[in-house]
Amino acid sequence: MSARQWVWINLGGVFAFGLFFVLSLITRGHTAFVVLTEIIGLATLGFAIAAIVYKKKDLRWLAISIISYMTPWLVFAIGHEAGVNASSTLKGLWFFPFYITIVAGMFFIKRSYHYLEGLFKLLPAFFLFFHSILLLYMIALHIWWVLPIQS
Repeated sequence: MSARQWVWINLGGVFAFGLFFVLSLITRGHTAFVVLTEIIGLATLGFAIAAIVYKKKDLRWLAISIISYMTPWLVFAIGHEAGVNASSTLKGLWFFPFYITIVAGMFFIKRSYHYLEGLFKLLPAFFLFFHSILLLYMIALHIWWVLPIQS
């Protein structure tokens, strides 16, 4: 496959992941859309890893930024499927790898911005925006779950 085809596969996967994520939010977490979102996310992550392995030089940092973007969503999906909620005893164990992957992802996304050229520079900027939204949501959720509220 040419470098252009790898770029289209990776960008299409990220776009499809975002589309199905929004659809799963609109349908209030309908199981079919959540599962499709997770499958598309895993496929996109796999294609980005394959792009790094097979295309060593051409747009490597684009694939690195996609991997850095998708990894925290993968950890989020694992927590969702494992049923992590406020009453879980090991919720702190789940938040720790999530925070590690999101901070590492932000570092690599910021670094990939300097190596990309042209319109591809917009992609890491969007990834940082969505990463910050996810981080703020998870911090608020983590604080909410730690509050001593009697029910």
